[in-house]
Amino acid sequence: MKISEKIRSKTVDYMTDGIGYVIDTFEKRPPGSKGETDTQLYFKSELEKSCDKVTVEEFDLHPDAFMDWIYITATLMILGFAAYFFLPILALVLIVLAFIPMIAQLVLYTSLLDPLYKKATSTNVLGVIKPTGEVKRRIIVNGHADATMEWHWHYKFGMKGLLGVFIGSLVGAAYVIIISIVALVLNKNVGVDVAKGVTLILGLIGIIFLVFWVALYKFHDKKVIVDGANDNLTACYVSLAVPKAFKEAGIRLKNTELCVLISGSEEAGLRGAKAFAKAHKEEYKDVETIVLCMETLREMDHFSLYTRDLNGIVKTDPDVAALVKDVGRQNGIDVKYATVSLGATDAAAFSQAGIKSTCLAGMSHVLQDYYHTRRDTKDNLNPEVIGKAFDIITGSVLLYDEKGL
Repeated sequence: MKISEKIRSKTVDYMTDGIGYVIDTFEKRPPGSKGETDTQLYFKSELEKSCDKVTVEEFDLHPDAFMDWIYITATLMILGFAAYFFLPILALVLIVLAFIPMIAQLVLYTSLLDPLYKKATSTNVLGVIKPTGEVKRRIIVNGHADATMEWHWHYKFGMKGLLGVFIGSLVGAAYVIIISIVALVLNKNVGVDVAKGVTLILGLIGIIFLVFWVALYKFHDKKVIVDGANDNLTACYVSLAVPKAFKEAGIRLKNTELCVLISGSEEAGLRGAKAFAKAHKEEYKDVETIVLCMETLREMDHFSLYTRDLNGIVKTDPDVAALVKDVGRQNGIDVKYATVSLGATDAAAFSQAGIKSTCLAGMSHVLQDYYHTRRDTKDNLNPEVIGKAFDIITGSVLLYDEKGL
């Protein structure tokens, strides 16, 4: 059975209008906030109209821990540079230490810094629809409810400004390492030795990198929480729309349990997806389970399936990606395989837990001006892309019910 054009058209309106409603009605939605919680409770009420069972699952997190590595890293880099003029060996130690929080948080998405920060509570919302027959498989469609702090330099100067600050800081750190080694070789000792001559000149040249290290403190702006219309209310509403449209069309899956997961606190290091995967991975071993995550459904020419996630470290499931790609082709969209080379999606958390997943996105990796900025508003939506994503996801659900992987 298919979804009629009338129902599809009404569904696209439901999704775009709903995104505007959330933005206009609730407070801003940073991870672990009242705005996020209130939005999740509203999503619960929406899912209760079309699901057999809807639950809210709370989890603890430390929302500031994920991105505050920037402050620690920047401070250690500045202290390392200052130490160079008196104790080069200490400069080396401080620069090496500066990379630890960056690697732990930005590269690996660990919880290393969590004990240093205040705890908060976030929520996952799960809607479940049982099939008409025996449950032989399970499919979960997913979007995240929270929104991020604004990336200041991206808002001011675009992706070039963002990369300029980041790369300049790393080059500066490498420069301090090199000149510290040079100073140690020239001084022939590891004790206190005030820079002079060549070592002083090398140090003075390094002053130019102070600009980049200081700029790191303004990498994101905690006072500005973006609306997150595209990232990621688009995915939330496609997820909500699937069971709604199925109910209106009289569609009930035969042997597949359909789940809708609206995860919390993705912007704080995939915390909602990680908590959900940890809580359910043993339960989900009973039958084959796949997760279709979605991210930032905005740009028609950049529909992608992430086959590698979490800075390219985590491999998502190729069979799930192939299923979605096939449905995309049926809907006239060449969904390309891609890698999340910087950052991550909830699909990485599920894949790390051993739950088969992929992520459908509609965004360019040459970041557009709305991405993580105040320009990500309800007026900057692309209803055509949201509609196509809905077609691809509903088609994938129906194909999975029919054939499995």
